[in-house]
Amino acid sequence: MFPPLSSLKSEDRSSAPEAPGSAAVGATPSSGQEIAGIKRVTRHPSLWSLGLLGAGTALSTPFAPEIVFFSMPCVFAFIGGAHQDYRHRRGWGGSLTPEVDEQTSHVPFVALVKGRQSWEEAWHELKQENAAAAMVLGVVCALLRLRRII
Repeated sequence: MFPPLSSLKSEDRSSAPEAPGSAAVGATPSSGQEIAGIKRVTRHPSLWSLGLLGAGTALSTPFAPEIVFFSMPCVFAFIGGAHQDYRHRRGWGGSLTPEVDEQTSHVPFVALVKGRQSWEEAWHELKQENAAAAMVLGVVCALLRLRRII
C-alpha cells in the first residue's frame, strides 16, 4: 500500500534558504547575524501574543470564573516558554546559545527595559502603519465594548 522507506529520496537541506526570521532565534553576534524584529521583545512571540490577549480579556471582565479562564493562556505562555528555553539550552529540539539567552528575554520587553536590546533599533524595525492600524482597531473595539456595557 505504501512505498518502502528505502525508495524515498532524502533532500539535501544544507543549501536550502531559511524561512524569514528563523535565523534570529539562534543568531549570535559572533556569527555575523544579529537578533532582530520581534525577537528583540521576546523569544516566544506566538506564546506571548495569545497570553497577553488572554490577560487583556481577563482584565476587562468583572466575573471571577472568566478572569481565571482568560488568565490561563498567560500562565501557559510563562510556563511553556520557560520549559522551551530549558529544552533548547540543552539542545533538545532546538538551540539557545548563552549569547542569545543573555541578550534576549523570555518575558516580553524585559530585555528592552534592562538595556540588553535597543529601543531605537526596535522602533526602526517596527512597521508603523501596522502598529497604527492595531491601535485604531484596539480603540474601536474598546469603545464598542464600553458602549455595550453602559
